[in-house]
Amino acid sequence: MQLHTSMKPRRLEPRFDITLDRVTHRWVRNPRPEIPNSKGVTGWVFVAALDAFPEEERAAFATRHPYRQYGGYFMLDLRSDEPDVEAWGLTPFSPGAGWWLFRSAFEPPVRATRLIAAEQTLRRKAAERDVP
Repeated sequence: MQLHTSMKPRRLEPRFDITLDRVTHRWVRNPRPEIPNSKGVTGWVFVAALDAFPEEERAAFATRHPYRQYGGYFMLDLRSDEPDVEAWGLTPFSPGAGWWLFRSAFEPPVRATRLIAAEQTLRRKAAERDVP
C-alpha cells in the first residue's frame, strides 16, 4: 500500500494499519506502479485524501488505473491498467438497536451512496485528457 502523507493528520483506526498489506509506504508525491521491495509485493494500491490532489490530477490517474472515491478519500488500484471510476458518499442515518447490537458498536451509522454526478464529472475530465 502506498499511503499518501495527506492521511497523516487524520486519525486512522488502529485496525486500518493492522489489516493493510505486507508493506506500507508513506508517500509524498504521485503514486508509482512499481517499487522495488524485498517482501514479494507484486502490486500496489494508493490511498490519499481527496483534497490532496486537484480534480484534474485525479482525472489523470483515472485514465490509467481503477479509481475509487469514498467520502473524503480516494484509492487507485495500481495493480490494474483498466481505467474505471466509482464514487461513493457516506450518508448518515438514525440507527436502531439492531444496528448497535448486530452491525457495529463503534462504527458510525452511515450508508454508502453512489455519487453518480461526481463519477460523471471525473469521467468527463478524464475523457478530455485522453483526447489528442
